[in-house]
Amino acid sequence: MTNVSDTAAHHDIVAGVDGSDSSLWAVHWAALEARRHAAPLRLVHVCHPPPIRHGRVALPRGVAEALADCGKEYLSEAEHLVAEVTPDVVVRSEQREGHPAEEMIDASDSARLIVIGSRGVGGFTSLLVGSVALTVAAGARCPVVVTPAAKERDRDDYAHTERGPVAVGVGRGPLSDAALGFGFEAAAVRGVDLMAVHVWNEATIETGWPDYPMRLSEQDVVDAEHRLLAERLAGWRERYPDVDVDSRVRRGKPAKCLLSEARAAQLIVVGTSGKSALAGLSLGSTSQSVLHHAHCPVAMVRSTVG
Repeated sequence: MTNVSDTAAHHDIVAGVDGSDSSLWAVHWAALEARRHAAPLRLVHVCHPPPIRHGRVALPRGVAEALADCGKEYLSEAEHLVAEVTPDVVVRSEQREGHPAEEMIDASDSARLIVIGSRGVGGFTSLLVGSVALTVAAGARCPVVVTPAAKERDRDDYAHTERGPVAVGVGRGPLSDAALGFGFEAAAVRGVDLMAVHVWNEATIETGWPDYPMRLSEQDVVDAEHRLLAERLAGWRERYPDVDVDSRVRRGKPAKCLLSEARAAQLIVVGTSGKSALAGLSLGSTSQSVLHHAHCPVAMVRSTVG
């Protein structure tokens, strides 16, 4: 097992800033997380010049300056928000130029956590999660938290009064270990329960129990899945003895069951394969479904296996 704090204790938390309400909610969430971990907070805004069809050319000075000035205003607004919410958190701001997703993934090399809003300025309102958030979630080299869109008046109430558990989706193999480590630590620093949700269906049975249904009853399978979940949790329970664990085994579609069980959660944690979206690979269907439909922030944690 890898303890999240062992590998990220000296890194800062990075929040993406683009002037949207979604990004301000992400900054707010990131500031509270930085205070919980006594970590510095880095606010990153990426100036994204308009695309040029035939290669890249220098922008007119006025346009370039206007983009830079907008970025400074966005960062200033985010800095003021952090000062109001967590005045004790050390903050620094950084402005970059390039593609937002690529730059945020680059920033993940020196971060313990990336926090990004689900949809930025100019995104299609019909899309619950924008392409930048999906790309960063798939390609970052550290855990990524995607915060859902929230109205300004809801932000303080949610962040300061939510006492729901941290929910973690647990798969069959060790690929879930990184997500479990993140989830246990998140529950520990918040002083809340951890809800571990394991989902099985006919597809997982064919892989894990090839003799079903000829030799195994459904109850045999349920008992075996409970044992599997207990095995996945055992080491983490020992490492975090003060965290109460609510283990749940369900039959059905993973994303649907996880979202249903985690209705009262303040954070949902799921694992990713660690494949980069910049290489043409994207998140799996379960991860994307959770991101698109979750009512609360979702942490995507890259697996350290393989």
